[in-house]
Amino acid sequence: MTTADCAEVFLDFVADRRFSPDLTMLSDTSQLTSVHASFRGILTRLLSMQRALAAFPEPALSVIYARSDTIYGMARMLEQTLSPLSKVKIVVVKDQAAALKLAGQPEADFPALHDALNVPRKDAPPDRDRMR
Repeated sequence: MTTADCAEVFLDFVADRRFSPDLTMLSDTSQLTSVHASFRGILTRLLSMQRALAAFPEPALSVIYARSDTIYGMARMLEQTLSPLSKVKIVVVKDQAAALKLAGQPEADFPALHDALNVPRKDAPPDRDRMR
């Protein structure tokens, strides 16, 4: 993952019609195997995103679950770089349960959260893609 990839995900989140600056952001990086970024690259990208970052007029929480030391270190660099530029407060944790609790989720781990988010509504028609 590159700084451009991360920026694209964030910009898509802010541009989504369901976006609200009151939402707590939760990132599961457990499937992430590498990050190609530097302090300079992160700072440059954040400075170019000031308009999107201004979508958070009040403090907002972003919880990042980072299992590996490398991803944890990169997320902490993002946290430190973003702090003076935005009202978004990043908290990086290495424990799934702690990440979910900080984000206000009752689930104990990400598989349980993913299951909870993918449970079809009882009144919804069957998801044909899921049935294949």
